[in-house]
Amino acid sequence: EIKFRAWDTVNNVMIAPHSVVLTAKERGIQYSECWQSGEYICDDVLMQFTGLLDKNDTEIYEGDLLRYINDATGKFLWRVDFRDGCFVRSIIVGYTTIKVLKDDPKQFEVIGNIYENPELTEGEKEEN
Repeated sequence: EIKFRAWDTVNNVMIAPHSVVLTAKERGIQYSECWQSGEYICDDVLMQFTGLLDKNDTEIYEGDLLRYINDATGKFLWRVDFRDGCFVRSIIVGYTTIKVLKDDPKQFEVIGNIYENPELTEGEKEEN
């Protein structure tokens, strides 16, 4: 299922547009307009649904922050990004790495996103 959400940088709210106008750019696709109920609502940051659900059946989108707890390696916080044609998880704490988001998504929990919860990344950095 192809779905999007958008961060409205003017009003600082996450919105769920009913339609999105995409335009091709030199380095991929960049949207130009979001509409909801026939009304123009934003031209800000667009995030696509990965098609995956976390352990709580929460949809995972670009920009989400995922918590992963592994008894062997400890607790990690990942950010979901779209790079080179695939969704990836980039580690925020621990060590630097980027991995394709192909693991069982039930191992992860969405705990927020980089726009509504920027403090989560700072708190995680301080914990380790």
